[in-house]
Amino acid sequence: MTGSRKTVRPWMSPDRPYSIAHRGASDYAPDNTLASFELAHALGADFFEVDLRLSRDGIVVVWHDPEIIDDDGGKRQIANMTFDEITLASKDAGYPIARFSDVLALAQRNDIGIYADIKAYDAAHPVLEQLRAAHIEKAILGAFDRDILIDLGKTDCPYPRATLIRADADPFEGTENFDILHLCWENMTSRPDCLVTPDLIAKAQSQGQQIVLWHEERPDIMARLRALPVLGICSNKPELVNPFRPNADWPVKIVCHRGAERLLPENTTASMHCAFAAGFSHVECDIRSSSDEMPIIMHDADLARTTNGQGMVATKSLADLRKLDAGKWFARAFAGLAIPQIDDVLDIARIYDGHLYLELKTGPVEPILKAVDIADCLDRCFFWSFDRQILGNLRQLCKTAKIMTRRQDYSSLDEAIADLGAAIIEFTPDEDMDDIAQCQKHGVASMIAYMGTDIATFEKIILHRPDYVNLSDAFGFRRCYERFFA
Repeated sequence: MTGSRKTVRPWMSPDRPYSIAHRGASDYAPDNTLASFELAHALGADFFEVDLRLSRDGIVVVWHDPEIIDDDGGKRQIANMTFDEITLASKDAGYPIARFSDVLALAQRNDIGIYADIKAYDAAHPVLEQLRAAHIEKAILGAFDRDILIDLGKTDCPYPRATLIRADADPFEGTENFDILHLCWENMTSRPDCLVTPDLIAKAQSQGQQIVLWHEERPDIMARLRALPVLGICSNKPELVNPFRPNADWPVKIVCHRGAERLLPENTTASMHCAFAAGFSHVECDIRSSSDEMPIIMHDADLARTTNGQGMVATKSLADLRKLDAGKWFARAFAGLAIPQIDDVLDIARIYDGHLYLELKTGPVEPILKAVDIADCLDRCFFWSFDRQILGNLRQLCKTAKIMTRRQDYSSLDEAIADLGAAIIEFTPDEDMDDIAQCQKHGVASMIAYMGTDIATFEKIILHRPDYVNLSDAFGFRRCYERFFA
């Protein structure tokens, strides 16, 4: 006997699939580390999926593989090492191991659920004891080894048990006494979503079982998975599972300043993917020209702050700029990210059906417009520059380009609208908000730009409801927005 299944708790019936951060935000940080779980929380994860093993001295550690590779390339079994030995070895490898208790503390502080993937039989009961001691309500105990689940079922285990099902296994063979069927089918076909059929879902529901889906990072597949009546979906990109959806009462367009710049290195493809994956409508990026007049994405004129290069952008060829590392300055996990070209950004926008705010730091304008035109993305972009001449050239070359102007640069709203035929007027939170209502009467859009994190300022922006918000902390604003419309 496997033990009878437990009564389903209220949290086991969510109105949308839970975002289960697979080993944390492991697309962006070393998996199963505290940094990965902290980032997963910032990205909106509902659960942390945590791989668990037991050290020789009885410490539950967060680690996927049965062994650890030391800096000499040797393999040592986790089960044969003390926690201090594991810590030393993981630090030498540049991969700081975490204790389960540390992840539990992070989850408690932020009301995050725990999906415990128990990798070793001897870790099962220590995991259960720690969950109970921490008074964790939302927790799932999962394993590939069904003996672990059977043993837990013989105890007074208050948590649902999930059997992890490999691609070659029948999901219903010998699984009737488990609460959750976790389908690990990510590599079965190019369209694994098609395998989660209505009949499969109906059979699980008839047996009182929930379904959890594999870790998925492809936007098109995820869009189909999140429409299914499942308990949760794992992802290395937890923001992808439940993207932002604006309320009908205020369908605001959120512009992510330099991408998800507070969480990932600014103006990189990783930062842009993250912003769009989270459901935000726009990414703002800065465009400069190389010495051979090729548009690249970079805020500063000097390379020193955000790359491993030295000197001015304008003095380097595109080929030389592309050799630089634009991610390691932010965190070692992002080492190797190249400075994006404008084509990279346009491609990402199309993948997510997203839009771009292109701030032109330098000219010439012609290569920028050519790239936008070739990509058929003019309707996806609006433009601004500190340099009035650049915007003037843009307007001369393209009468239909959407240009933004800033209210603070003009003596009146009428002047801001008339100059360059502006489609969007940008405000700061400290300006006269009465002009926002006037924008609608003039047939132009309004946008508030705010680069801070103050909740009171977020609430002020929500009160005035511009068409767009340009934010450095889009994820923080989203939390405030969703509380307001809850």
